[in-house]
Amino acid sequence: MSQRVIDRVQQSACAAERRRAAPDYLAPRRQLCCRAGRAIFIPRNVVHAWVSAGDNPAKIIDVYQPVGKIEDFFRQAGSYSREQPIHEVMPFDQFRRLFEDHGMKLAGAPLEGEWKVSDEGRMVRVS
Repeated sequence: MSQRVIDRVQQSACAAERRRAAPDYLAPRRQLCCRAGRAIFIPRNVVHAWVSAGDNPAKIIDVYQPVGKIEDFFRQAGSYSREQPIHEVMPFDQFRRLFEDHGMKLAGAPLEGEWKVSDEGRMVRVS
């Protein structure tokens, strides 16, 4: 995603909702500020991202129909360390392959902070 789109998330008019950790969803040419109980339909193969721009983590319930390969993706992703985020446990190339093996692509680095791939091949936050 472009820096312009990321800046739009950070400058969104959803300040009151962000205090309650409501996520912003981004898709090409569209930004949605979500409130508790809101549902969003994202069609298959639409590049999208979300960020909790508040101080607290957002809670999201994803529903997939048909399930396809996503259930196996979550099983595999959940089989790694529970103490560390998955992107810190495995090299970035392996992390990207996990997505690709299940019919998905990583669109870029996380929307918050500055990230790089370390010499060991792991994605690390630098700011």
